[in-house]
Amino acid sequence: MAATNSATVMRTFCLTLLILCCHNVFGQPCLDRAQEIAPPLTRETRREFEAKLTDARKAFETEPTADNLIWVGRRAAYLGHYKQSIKIFTEGV
Repeated sequence: MAATNSATVMRTFCLTLLILCCHNVFGQPCLDRAQEIAPPLTRETRREFEAKLTDARKAFETEPTADNLIWVGRRAAYLGHYKQSIKIFTEGV
């Protein structure tokens, strides 16, 4: 079940990232207009993902490396916080 959730979350994240990036291609403010649709997660999976996001944020605060920043952005996206994830990646660049 967890593998299915992870695969679904990753597919959703990648598709959303592609859609949000259309701003650069078509000149449309997609990020502002995009609707975030949270992935279907069980309560247990959501709690696990939230704990891992907290850990990733702490790791980035302790050691602000690119790898740690990427994990913060990924962990936010796994929970369906796609706009927040895009902002994290943008600030990192």
